[in-house]
Amino acid sequence: MKKSILLFILLFGLLSASLFAEEGNIGGNEEVIEVDIPDELNHTDGNSQLTQTDGAFPGSNQPVSEKTYDFKGKFTGWISGGVKENHSTYFNYDRLQLELTELYHEITFYVKANARYNTIYLNDADTDRRGENVRFDLAEAYVNYEKTFDTALSQFNLLIGQQVFKWGKADEVRPTDILSPQDLTLFALEDRNDRKLGRFALKTAIAFGSALRFEGIWMPIHRASESTQDEQSLFTQKSMIELQKNGFSVNSTQMPEKKLKESDIALKMYANLLGTDFSFSFYNGYDPLPFSKLLDPMGLKKLQPFLSRVTLWGLDFERVAFAGIVVRGEAAYFSKGMKFGVSPENFALYSAKGMDGVDGKRFLDATLGLDKNDFLIAKAYLNLQYSVNHIFDYEEGLKSRYGTKTEKTNHALIWNLSYEFGGLNYKIEFSGNYNFSQKDFMLKPAFHIKMGAETKIILGAYLFGGDEDTLLGQYSDKSFGYLKLEHLF
Repeated sequence: MKKSILLFILLFGLLSASLFAEEGNIGGNEEVIEVDIPDELNHTDGNSQLTQTDGAFPGSNQPVSEKTYDFKGKFTGWISGGVKENHSTYFNYDRLQLELTELYHEITFYVKANARYNTIYLNDADTDRRGENVRFDLAEAYVNYEKTFDTALSQFNLLIGQQVFKWGKADEVRPTDILSPQDLTLFALEDRNDRKLGRFALKTAIAFGSALRFEGIWMPIHRASESTQDEQSLFTQKSMIELQKNGFSVNSTQMPEKKLKESDIALKMYANLLGTDFSFSFYNGYDPLPFSKLLDPMGLKKLQPFLSRVTLWGLDFERVAFAGIVVRGEAAYFSKGMKFGVSPENFALYSAKGMDGVDGKRFLDATLGLDKNDFLIAKAYLNLQYSVNHIFDYEEGLKSRYGTKTEKTNHALIWNLSYEFGGLNYKIEFSGNYNFSQKDFMLKPAFHIKMGAETKIILGAYLFGGDEDTLLGQYSDKSFGYLKLEHLF
């Protein structure tokens, strides 16, 4: 089935390109080349897109036959100190991100690389030794072939190489956005898109005008999200620490077999109807965020992280409603593959599920939100999101994939409120989230100071609260203040 879908995508795309190639008339019209450049690396206030007019790079008068380049970078540095437990929470984290885009005729070459310095990275995954470490990550390195036509088929794209995928219309909590693994070593310190790690993929996109587009993605190589596991690291889950204290050791993540049948397949349809952007998505592949099961049939006492194959059906939408208010939302339904923990304390349920501490359930995750510029007063911004998830056939005693407690239905509010003043040189920001079901929270106050067009300093804090067996409450003794520097070049 997966091979048939992939073959259909490739053959349809290639046949369409060849059939309409004679009719295509490139030039004269302004077309958009989507190269997925993050907003923070785009030195304008517009969307993260490169616009090509008559075959030239944006802002260039060069003819289409000339190669054009664009080089950008971003340096970000954090220095943090804890506000509890005698200021024991400390880390220094720096990230240098470099990005190169080259356009040549219908071909785009795109590379994005990260160098990260983090005082809480493990030096050696096989030991408990911690210390200063540097990691390099080639987040993206792909070739994008694009052809445009003056026909019903208006655009064809074929991308191959290391890629990062950004699904969904919501902000930090995006239920459908599970294709790309993440670096979760520092939990939620970085924005979601900055945490993402690349993976090799082949992607094809076919557009019919500006209101209808289809995408197909084939990912034959798997990569797991990264997180901390040793007791001394800042954001290691409490449940994992407790297991290790009870004599359990943690194996390396069990990856899928390197076989074609284990490939991941993703399909997506984008459309615009009556001023509303929406999309439908389907994913049959492995969730990059590992689950964990217990291996203790004969007293081995091992914890085995593994990737679970899931089937996801998703939708999202976005619309400017009234008075400049933008309404957006998305939902993901997992018909299979979503796992939950089973506590050994609930022996009846634990023994009924095979005693590996894992149970699979159908799962629905949704987010609905709105944002408004110039909220009540000029230069004020409000973003509100309501998040809800539901576990079908819920049984008392289930735990989340993080080893924390969960209810049958969980509700949370995520917000961001900010105000810019002093000629846009200063910004006060207050963001965070609160889980109504678990009563845990994370508060993120911050003060931004612009030091120039491309440089700013941020003074802020991450404050956690709640019971120790909740997702955010388990870090209540890890609250910290920070000083952050951002510089674009």
